[in-house]
Amino acid sequence: MCLIWFSYENIFGFRLLLAANRDEFFARPTAPLTWHDDILAGWDEEGGGTWLGINRLGQLAALTNHRDPSRQRPNPPSRGAIIVDFLRSGQPAAAFLRQFRPQAAGYNPFNFLLFDGKEMLFFNNAGGGAERVMPGTHALSNRFLDTEWPKTRRVKELLAPLTLAPKAFAPGQIKTEEFFAALADRHQPEDGELPETGVGIEWERILAPIFIASANYGTRSSALVTIGDSGRIDFYERSYQHSGDAVSISGDRHVHL
Repeated sequence: MCLIWFSYENIFGFRLLLAANRDEFFARPTAPLTWHDDILAGWDEEGGGTWLGINRLGQLAALTNHRDPSRQRPNPPSRGAIIVDFLRSGQPAAAFLRQFRPQAAGYNPFNFLLFDGKEMLFFNNAGGGAERVMPGTHALSNRFLDTEWPKTRRVKELLAPLTLAPKAFAPGQIKTEEFFAALADRHQPEDGELPETGVGIEWERILAPIFIASANYGTRSSALVTIGDSGRIDFYERSYQHSGDAVSISGDRHVHL
């Protein structure tokens, strides 16, 4: 997953709204949103984990890569399995993170969001450490939480009207198309706005938009998770099919907990 926008305890009626894009090579096998035991997620069929999931307790976890080629390890364990481990544990976020941190250096760089129903934590294993997420609107791509990249600024701008209007919508009445439209935005920033993360200017250009489309890598799916104050949870997923420059919707799924 390469872009996550979320509003935490910041919109009337909701504990959490989270919208995200999962970017991946098209050749990597993927299964759509479905239950595996007590975890609801889309599934990476190569690594066996997921990039975003929720369990029946209402705990949620999401993960993005932290882009730093100098920190890549040979044959590391799957980062997607970290989410599965947390959601299967049923532990509070802080307790899980204390137990997990000694192992974190063995993985390629990542950003990790954990929500246990009471608090949300952010953890980065590339020098960023752990922090409690404060109420508000946040965006995460492939650096640190709220790092100002063109895509994180833009997704905040596109979704700001939904967070600024009090009582904009009620649980179960989310205008999902407004979120998916923002996640499908393909605005290309100018080269001077792009970060320098060690992958070269061509890849920086490819990775810069909210929605990525290239010959063999791009946005495979978008997701929206809403957790209401009442405990109602809705998980929406939209999958895409890429063919050259053309992108089409290949599936929409919605699960209500």
